[in-house]
Amino acid sequence: MQLTNTYTEARFADGITSANKIWGTGEIERGDPLPYIPKWKTSAMLGVKTAKWSSFLTWNYQSRMFDQAVAEDRQIVDSYSTLNFNGTYNWSEKLSSNLKIQNLTDEEYVVSLRPFGARPGAPFWVTAGITYQY
Repeated sequence: MQLTNTYTEARFADGITSANKIWGTGEIERGDPLPYIPKWKTSAMLGVKTAKWSSFLTWNYQSRMFDQAVAEDRQIVDSYSTLNFNGTYNWSEKLSSNLKIQNLTDEEYVVSLRPFGARPGAPFWVTAGITYQY
């Protein structure tokens, strides 16, 4: 088992007039949030590892965040979570195979609203591989 949690409080210390499209164009007040920095990022992993194989489920969570610092027209990027699987089998000392499944629940989520509108997060996808060490 593994649990990782990060809390970040990222705000402007002083007010400024911004011409930066990333921060938003206009007045940024003291205490306005830095864009695209969520307060919470959490990851919980549960799995089993033996000499021959390993299998892990990982849940990732990200809290909501803002798309710009300027209050006018500021939008919220909603929080989201994903569930992922990773498995490995060791056929021999030199040969192993792995299977990764990202976003097991096929959660639809937005990771960004800038620069050209909503950007979706990664959909359900599967990768498999074989590793041979010389």
